[in-house]
Amino acid sequence: MLYECKFSCFFIVLDCLLTAVCKKRRFCLQYAVTVKSLLPLQLLIHNTPHVNLAETEMNHRAFLDEYDSSALVCVSSDIKKNGMVNHKVTYDEFLKELTSIYLTKRQTTWGDIQSKIHESIAKLFYTVAPSLSSFQEGSTENLCAVYGVDVLLKDSLEPLIIGVNPTPRFDSQKCFSDVLVTAFGQNGECLESANISQVSVKER
Repeated sequence: MLYECKFSCFFIVLDCLLTAVCKKRRFCLQYAVTVKSLLPLQLLIHNTPHVNLAETEMNHRAFLDEYDSSALVCVSSDIKKNGMVNHKVTYDEFLKELTSIYLTKRQTTWGDIQSKIHESIAKLFYTVAPSLSSFQEGSTENLCAVYGVDVLLKDSLEPLIIGVNPTPRFDSQKCFSDVLVTAFGQNGECLESANISQVSVKER
């Protein structure tokens, strides 16, 4: 059964918020999240996010206008604008730069950061699950809904969710195939071979 989420996109004001950068630009990581059950909450989170970069380089001295999309992370990295293609970076390139600039110096790993990201995503869906279940007729189990969850990393590398939308983007065809098979396959088909983490949240 296809479960249609009532989420709408939302964004936070980034004034005075120090964020991590890649290629001197703010970036947003969009994770493909499949909701398999609301009560109890069961999520499948793909571990390879789609990386979006801001159109312009970050200038710490300039005032950040939250209405200027070119300075924020909500601009898609592969859309043509004014005849030019925005700067694009692959997930592997992003991870390499993040490691050299942040992870090595702070003696942490991407696995640790991603665990915090998964925890933040789980907390978000756990919070909204009761209200979302009211839109679902019948059982809240055996659902199939895939969303794109936009995550910003603060300069401290703490995750901050800035948006949720029903049309996720994928880093590659392999990511898309992983999500498609694990979301709609029977009995967790190919889940072990896919780069996906299972996240379950039980009632306290």
